Amino acid sequence: LTMKRPGWELAVAVFVTATSLAGCGKKDALPPTMESNQGQPTGTAVAAAPPKEVPIEATPDQVVTVFLDAMRAGDAATTEALLTAKAREETKKHDLPVAPNAAPNAQFQVAPAQYLQNNPNGAHVQARWVEVYGQESITNEVIWVLRKQDDGWRVAGFAIELVPGQGPQFLNFEDP
Repeated sequence: LTMKRPGWELAVAVFVTATSLAGCGKKDALPPTMESNQGQPTGTAVAAAPPKEVPIEATPDQVVTVFLDAMRAGDAATTEALLTAKAREETKKHDLPVAPNAAPNAQFQVAPAQYLQNNPNGAHVQARWVEVYGQESITNEVIWVLRKQDDGWRVAGFAIELVPGQGPQFLNFEDP
């Protein structure tokens, strides 16, 4: 059974609940500066791992691959680091962290980047995100919007069909 969700969990996380990806039976997200303290005495936090390094020459589709892998792993430091500077500033200003819960059963496919003809510093990357829950799978088609900055290509937002049949809606991290 395959079902298309009216909105992707990231849209809910960033623009509705401003906390973490809402998932079926997933544990609550920890603040971006902390990781699980499993095996540690109660009240002891473990420092978050630093964000994954992405080479400045990485292509937009390579950046989206690292971004989605970080989302799947619940790596908030990397997802935040791969946002544009403006997106980081605005999501912080509006207290809308991109702090995903881990989704280890998720799978994704990333298509080659499409560079914008009228803007050499803009690109779109189409991706398919699939989460499997027992016999049910949820598939979302997402178009990631990237801008080239001094530190390389970074995520500015994404477009997704929130209402079936209504076409994709752009969700802008730079203007939440």
